[in-house]
Amino acid sequence: MRARDAYFEEIDRQLGPHTAKLLIDKLPLNMLAGPVICSIFPDARLIFAQRHPCDAVLSCFMQAFTLNDSMASFLNIEDAADFYDAAMTVWTRSCEALPLNVRTVV
Repeated sequence: MRARDAYFEEIDRQLGPHTAKLLIDKLPLNMLAGPVICSIFPDARLIFAQRHPCDAVLSCFMQAFTLNDSMASFLNIEDAADFYDAAMTVWTRSCEALPLNVRTVV
């Protein structure tokens, strides 16, 4: 599969060709890529560390993220809450519709 090969080529480019077999990608917004992850890595095991919504929204709102399209959602608390709700909706629906191997830690 070309997408999988491209992913591992980029990992080799970033980390070197002798990277360990176990790779942990902790980018929180990867939760939005559930369908893509399921398609490219059907055997992937996912750990979802779920925080209380108030904690997650306030924490992101108070961070000085480098501004990009996603992080612009955290410039005011209302937008941060809306973004959290939208992201969690995508994640929940992905988990319901796809055979994701997910363990949720609260």
